[in-house]
Amino acid sequence: MKELNYLLIGGAGFLGSHLAARMLYDKHFIVLDNLSSGSLDNLHRIVNPEDHKFIYGDAADLQVLCNVCIKNSVDIIINAATAGLPQSLENPEFVFLQEITIAKNICQALRLGYAGRLVHISTSEVYGNADEYPININIQPKPQTTYAAGKASADILIETYRRLYGINAMIIRPFNMFGERQAPEMYSALMPKVLKSIFSGDDIIIHGDGYQTRDYMYVKDTVTIILKLIQMQKHEPSYLICSEQEIHIIDFVHMIIEEAQTLGISISSNIRFNGKRQGDLTRLLGENNWRFGDYKQTPINIAIKNTIKWYQNYYTKEERGYGT
Repeated sequence: MKELNYLLIGGAGFLGSHLAARMLYDKHFIVLDNLSSGSLDNLHRIVNPEDHKFIYGDAADLQVLCNVCIKNSVDIIINAATAGLPQSLENPEFVFLQEITIAKNICQALRLGYAGRLVHISTSEVYGNADEYPININIQPKPQTTYAAGKASADILIETYRRLYGINAMIIRPFNMFGERQAPEMYSALMPKVLKSIFSGDDIIIHGDGYQTRDYMYVKDTVTIILKLIQMQKHEPSYLICSEQEIHIIDFVHMIIEEAQTLGISISSNIRFNGKRQGDLTRLLGENNWRFGDYKQTPINIAIKNTIKWYQNYYTKEERGYGT
């Protein structure tokens, strides 16, 4: 059987680098990233010139994307590229157009036969403040930000290409991910922000009253499910990936503090509440439309502890002048 060639767009980002790390030992892949929000530090010891190449380039350029697909005989494109929510608040038009342009280019590459399949990573943010909970795959998107609107529009475009041109595409909407290598600058990156405050002794800032809820998912578990979905011969058009557990933000912060203390980390930071952020959602809780009998979700306390250990090492190195 021919070894499949994967193109991982956005592979230097948070989710993308975790996908790359898991694909390292049994899949041949190329990372294409313009490093606008990702970092080569995330790919340290993951990509190498022989088997897992990194290509600096922008998938929003159709010629660049098609050339990469042709030159590397790409079979499957995984689109993990994202401009991020904070950037969409500052530059809404650019982020919206970037999301749909990349999706359009990938669809064109598939339509022209330059790749065989698309796995498109969208977001639960497309649902906004939904009309009913838990959110299931049949609920209509109601985006609250241009970031979410761009993702939702990209999803619709992909679905249209699938119906019109018969492209093989799967849309995956993960819920609130946390874990190692998540940048504190990310809008949803509560955990690294809390840990940065803990390690520096600064106040822990919670936007709003802390009673907003999220459906937190350890990034490594999200990757496990994505890779299982990719392996399916027959699949649904779209999937949600969530823990199906609703946690108040204030409770999640207390869980981080408690696990940090079990690791011997001294906590001097106070919790301080700030105003609600623009575009912030009140509630997120999902319902999966997949079941894998051999899947075991990482207990949240273990996932939090693993993440704390990584950031403890990261911030220590950062103080010395380098982070990895």
